[in-house]
Order: sequence, then structure tokens, then C-alpha cells
Amino acid sequence: MSAKVISLFAENPIIFMGYSITDENIRNFLKDIYTCLENEEEYKAFEDRLVIIEYKESVQNPIIGSHSVYFDGVQIKLTKIIVEDFTLLYKEMQKLEDIVELKDIKRLRNLVYQIVYDYKGEAKKVINLLDDEEYDGNEVVVAIGKESELLDVVGITGISAKDIFKDLVFDSLDSKLKNRYDYLVEKQLPQLLRGNTVLPVHKYLQKIENESVIIDEKVRKMAGYSPEDLLNNNIKKDREAYLESKFSSLEEIVNSNLPSTKKLNFLVLRAALHADDKELKSFLRTHYKEFESYRFGPTMLRKMICILDIKAYKSSA
Repeated sequence: MSAKVISLFAENPIIFMGYSITDENIRNFLKDIYTCLENEEEYKAFEDRLVIIEYKESVQNPIIGSHSVYFDGVQIKLTKIIVEDFTLLYKEMQKLEDIVELKDIKRLRNLVYQIVYDYKGEAKKVINLLDDEEYDGNEVVVAIGKESELLDVVGITGISAKDIFKDLVFDSLDSKLKNRYDYLVEKQLPQLLRGNTVLPVHKYLQKIENESVIIDEKVRKMAGYSPEDLLNNNIKKDREAYLESKFSSLEEIVNSNLPSTKKLNFLVLRAALHADDKELKSFLRTHYKEFESYRFGPTMLRKMICILDIKAYKSSA
């Protein structure tokens, strides 16, 4: 699932009205979102904004309280509101000043559909060349053309997060970046980290030539991660099973008969706990495309690439 969509869900209220928490579609939705979250901060932000409103007869005043949902060893906390009449709730919602227009909701709906369901959704690229507050929109020019030609004009601002992840495995940006790593680190990586919870940074930090380069706080935070910091709760619940399994390589795991979710968790655990950078890079080069066929495969691939970045390039100093 696109990191931009995950960010949207983690930063805005999510309200379910007229549904029961036992509804299978609601549970699947929560599980899908929760599995894609990367760290405790995102879990907390998501849970703080998660509200389900249920109807119940003979409830004179709304009942508001915390509620927990359990499935597949995962606990999700949310706010539960029980009402008999939705009128009071609607009146309170009318007082909200920041209203999203219908056209924006439709646009978001189409964006989510294209990213999640449309195979070509991953090809969509947004390039932010400006700080949000600096322009009113009248001075902005949109250029359309061949990527190779536009990159000569806008430089490395055309490099996407997907390009960065792929570069860690295949060194595909070496010729394009050349001696422009300073700009990549100072300008482009912070921009990319606005829409991506994790991103390889050590390979590029290692190549900085100018000591005056300003390292953004988001880049510093990412640089402080250890491999185990990239293990979310969904992966950690399989840690003991992985340690007891005695798998000795990533290839053994990928060729095993494990269920797909457990297999992906074992691969990330092996990458974080036991594989060295040579084993990890060789494995990722061989199986890079295969991750697209797994549910949550792209998310796990990004985790493994970030682990590779840490193990191969992070300074021990």
C-alpha cells in the first residue's frame, strides 16, 4: 500500500459509522493498514485517530470508551462510541471548520483506487520542487516530457523513493548521481521522507563531499535506525518461531512451504538478525521482482533494503 495513503490514514481521523467492529471488511481493512505501519509512533497516531460508532437501542446518552480488537496475534486499540440517535453526532460534526470538499474526496478515492488496485498505479510519480509555503501556485509550471530529458533540467528532483530502493540493490543511480550526492542528501531525501516512513540513507550519507551539507532531522532519524528498529509488531510475533526454525539462509526460507505472511516475516527476521550484507544483496538481486506477487511483499522488500543499507553502509564510528 502506498506510503502516501498510509500517511493519510495516520494523520487524519478514521470514523466508521453504521458498522460493527465484527464486520469482516472492517477487520480486514484494519489489519491491512496496521500491518503496513512501520513503528510505534505510527501505531499510536493511527490508534488515536481510529473511531467506530455503533448503533444501540435504549442508549439515552452517547457512551464513549476505549476498545481493543484482536486478530492473528495483533491488538488494535480504538475509540468506540455507542449511540441510539446519530443526530447529536451530526450536529457536532457540523461545527468542524476544516471541511474537505466533495471533489477532493472523489480525487482521493480515485488516487487510492489507482495505487491499490491498478497495476499501473506504482508508475505514478509526484515531484515536489517547491516548499509548500513559498508560492501561491501562480508561478508554478508543470513540464511534461521524457524523463531522461527532464532530469537534465530539474536534476535529481526526478528521483523517486522507488528509484532509491532499487539503487541499493542494483546500483542503478550511480551514473545519474555522479557527484551530486550532496544535493540528494540535503534536498531530495527529506522530500522523499515526507511520503515514505523508511528510506535508505547511509549509502548517500557516506558519499557526502561537502562538510557544510545540512542534514535534515528526518534523515538523521532514519540514520539512527538499527535493523531491529525496522521490525514491526506483526513481524516480532514470529520471532520465536523463526529462531526455533533453524533456517540457515534466505534461500531456504523463500523455498520453504511456509504460509506467505510467515515466510515474509521470516525473511525480514533473517535479514535483520543473521544475514550479512553480501547474502542480503545477492538474495534481493535474485528475488526483487518476486516480492510484488506477495501480499505486503513490497512493504517487506523495503524493510529488507533498508536493513541492507544499514549493514553495508552505516558507519561504525
